[in-house]
Amino acid sequence: MEETDLHIIREFVMESGENLDRLDRELVELERRPKDAKLLASVFRTIHTIKGTCGFLGYRTIERVAHHAENVLGQIRDGERQLTPQVVSLILETVDAIKTELTSIAATSTESGAAHADFRGRPEAAGSGAAGQRLNRIPIERQTSVTKTRMQPIGTIWNKLPRVVRDLASVCGKQIGLELDGADTMLDKTIIEAIRDPLVHIIRNSCDHGIEPPGERVRAGKPAQGRLRLRAFHESGNVNIEISDDGAGIDPQGLKATALQKGLLGPGQADRMHDRELLHLAFLPGFSTARQVSNISGRGVGMDIVKTNIEEIGGAVEISSSLGQGTVVRIKIPLILATVPQGSAGTSS
Repeated sequence: MEETDLHIIREFVMESGENLDRLDRELVELERRPKDAKLLASVFRTIHTIKGTCGFLGYRTIERVAHHAENVLGQIRDGERQLTPQVVSLILETVDAIKTELTSIAATSTESGAAHADFRGRPEAAGSGAAGQRLNRIPIERQTSVTKTRMQPIGTIWNKLPRVVRDLASVCGKQIGLELDGADTMLDKTIIEAIRDPLVHIIRNSCDHGIEPPGERVRAGKPAQGRLRLRAFHESGNVNIEISDDGAGIDPQGLKATALQKGLLGPGQADRMHDRELLHLAFLPGFSTARQVSNISGRGVGMDIVKTNIEEIGGAVEISSSLGQGTVVRIKIPLILATVPQGSAGTSS
C-alpha cells in the first residue's frame, strides 16, 4: 500500500474516532432531550458523514452498519418513530460496531470481517442482556492516534464519560446525572493517557457503590437522581481533578473492620488511626468492602492501581467522605509535570 493511501486511512481513523466520541456524547444528551431537532440533525449528519467516507474508501461493513443507523435516525426525524431509550441503545450498538471496525482498520488497514447484526430487524430491540454486553465495551481503551501537539484539554477524555455513566446507571438501575467543569484545562498528552483508566475506575466505584438506587435516595430525603461531578482546575501549582458524588459516603469504621478481617491491619494499629487515615485503607492492595463480585467493580483490585498509576506520574490521590452525603476523590498533579513532556526534563542525551 502506498504511503499516500496509508496517510488517508490514518486521517480517516482519526477523524472517525473524534466523530464517534461526539456521537456518544450527543446520543446520551439526545436521550434526555428527544425533541431537540438541532441535536438530532447533528447526530444524523455525523452518521451520514461516516457512511459516505466509508463508501468512498471501500469499507463496506461500516458503510452498511452506518446506513442502518441512518435509516433509524431518518425515521425519527420524519416523525415515523419515537426516540425511546431502547432506540438510543440500538443506535449506540451501531456506534460500538463501527468502533470495532475502526480498531481493525487502524491496525491492519482492513475491516475485521465480523458479521455485525442487521439492526433493521430490531426496531425496538434492547433487552437487559444487551448492561451487560455493552458495559464490557466501556470505552477505556488507550488512544492510539498521533496528536499534532502534546498539550490537550482534559475534555478529550471527558467526552467519553457521558456514555460511560449512562451505561453504568442503566446496568445498576440508578439515575445518575453527570456534571463536567473545567474541560478546557490543558495537560500534556502523557498525563492525559495516564489518568484515563484511573478516572474511569473511580467513576465506576461512584456509580456502583457510592450513589444509591432511586428508592433508597428518596427515603433518605434526597432527589431520586444522584449527582456525579468532575472538576479540573489549576491551584497552588497543581492541576487538580476532583470526582465527587452525593451518594451514601464511606463508613471509616466499616473500612477498619474489613481491614482487620483481611489481616491488613493489627488491632492496635487500627485503633490509633483517625477517620481520614481509615478512608485511605481503600488504597491497600486487595482491599474491597463489596459484598459480592460484580461486572462493574468489587473484585478487590482497583483503587491500589489508581494510586499507583497517579503516583507514577508524580501525582497524589486522596479521599474524603461524609456518611449519607457523598465522597470526593482528589487527584493532584504538579503543574510542571502536567505541562512538560515526560522524559524531557532532567535528562541528557
